[in-house]
Amino acid sequence: MQELTAVRMQLQSERDAMDAEMADSRDLIKDLQSRLDSATSVMNQLKVDLDSRVRERDEEIENLRSASRLIGGFYYFITHTHTRLTPFVRDYPGEPVPER
Repeated sequence: MQELTAVRMQLQSERDAMDAEMADSRDLIKDLQSRLDSATSVMNQLKVDLDSRVRERDEEIENLRSASRLIGGFYYFITHTHTRLTPFVRDYPGEPVPER
């Protein structure tokens, strides 16, 4: 009878130890889930920020392309106009036009 009581007490002790380990494990899982949620939140915000920066850079690149096309158009206009008007300006009395 004493043996059964001793075994029963040992089993209860082991059960209590397992319950404590289980509680610790649950707390650890909750802590890890909280850390994972925080990391996920930070990563999502980082993605939003990076997507925004990429869009800004894309807009800057498009603005530079537009400006480049505009400058190219001005350059063409100026050189084309200069080429077409040079013969008329040479014949115009007044100050001489320097040769290129």
